[in-house]
Amino acid sequence: GNEFDGNQFLGGYYYATYFYYGTDTKFRNNKVIANSGSSTTGYGLFMYYQYGATEVTGNYLEYSYYALRAYYWYGNQTDRGLIANNKVYSGAGTSTAYGAYCYYLEYTDVVHNTIWANSGPTSACYGVYAYYGSNNTFKNNVVYCPGGSASYYGIYCPSSTAYELDYNNVWTPTMNYGYYNGAQSNLAAWKLQGVGMHSHAADPAYPSKDSMITCLDTLDNNGTPVGVMYDYDGDNRSTTTPDIGADEFIGGDSSTYDAGPDGLLCNGNFIEIGANITGAHYIWNTLDTTGRIMVNTVGDYTVSVTSACGGSFTDVVTVTDNTPNAVFDYENSYYTGIFMNKSRTVGDLYRWVFYDDPNGKVNPTDTVWRTNQKNLTHLYNDNGPHYVCLTTYNECDTVEICDQWIGTVGIDESGLNNAISLIPNPVSDRLTVQFNNFSGDQINVEMTNVQGQVVYSDQFVNINSNGNRVINVSSLNKGMYIVKFTTENEVIAKQIIVQ
Repeated sequence: GNEFDGNQFLGGYYYATYFYYGTDTKFRNNKVIANSGSSTTGYGLFMYYQYGATEVTGNYLEYSYYALRAYYWYGNQTDRGLIANNKVYSGAGTSTAYGAYCYYLEYTDVVHNTIWANSGPTSACYGVYAYYGSNNTFKNNVVYCPGGSASYYGIYCPSSTAYELDYNNVWTPTMNYGYYNGAQSNLAAWKLQGVGMHSHAADPAYPSKDSMITCLDTLDNNGTPVGVMYDYDGDNRSTTTPDIGADEFIGGDSSTYDAGPDGLLCNGNFIEIGANITGAHYIWNTLDTTGRIMVNTVGDYTVSVTSACGGSFTDVVTVTDNTPNAVFDYENSYYTGIFMNKSRTVGDLYRWVFYDDPNGKVNPTDTVWRTNQKNLTHLYNDNGPHYVCLTTYNECDTVEICDQWIGTVGIDESGLNNAISLIPNPVSDRLTVQFNNFSGDQINVEMTNVQGQVVYSDQFVNINSNGNRVINVSSLNKGMYIVKFTTENEVIAKQIIVQ
């Protein structure tokens, strides 16, 4: 598709820009301003019959009648249209004004826009005219209509299925809040229709059309995440509580400030931390004075911020080392190795490889990559030595370490092993745990599959020294399982086959 980025369209008369039939058209970071002598009816941005992932983002659009007209857009589930982070001004305070005119859109997200429709006191005014279509969203927008006839609307949406409407701020002191299942005079009436349950009706008090910047705390951190990561100025948006409107800003002291997520270092490389908001002043404990800074050492980075709205805030970004390492230790019990992953990083992928052949790294028993279990138990057929390898992986690097396991056999451990039998083996439904001169009255039992996942656990109590207990394995998948028995002082493991 065609792309238009960073242009100025000044002095247009009837159409400043006109796009007729297109696929995946991108209109980004442009300025469209009408000639002061424009026709009474005119179009700032007119996009007609657009298909696929059409995008209108980061633009300043000013025109006397229709500032933005999106007409028959056909996105789809995978290629949605997007109208975001635009500042839109329509009208001259004396005549009809349409801020955003959205006519039969499909699969389009209209989010994080600031729309000012400035009509005359007796003139028609629509902040947003959302006429039919399907599968669209309208969220996190500011619709500002300070004048206009009482019979018109901040949001006009006659179809209850065309748009998902919420988290918007609509200011219409002389008009209806919106049209949805009929005219709704205010926010309370709007919510009674089951829409806009998280929306607002507060005056952003924009000083002029040229800035459309506010300090209204109602808009600060009160949006919902919609996947738009930056604002009109290119500043970071909060990933959890973005601001409503085209600008991400820091309000007064009743607001909050988030310096962004904690950082993860890879092999000592530089990373960027922090969050920049236009108009704010920053001072870090590194003496840097920008919203975002580059660092390559671990530690806590504190930033003090004074916002353009007069608020003062402090936040801390913690940077930790995410370079993977591979470290493990083990304990022995008879022919059982209990392997403990002591690698530094926690959220990585791990893989254990056990070599059962005492002749070296041959005939491996290779487990799958895993994230949910760091420690494993492995049952050998002899005392070894056997090689064991642990691989740790994340987005930074892949590291492997190998060591030799050597089993030990003690009198008590051999006794515990001889005191427990599993029959039958292979088993299909009921596994009997037979105790033979067992010395003790309780034992913990845990069964894991070859992926190390626990499929059964229990504690047997009041055990007869020559009694038995039954485990139902009929629901387990066919394959090999390890049954681990743990007393106060000893651990053994036995292998079974479920068939």
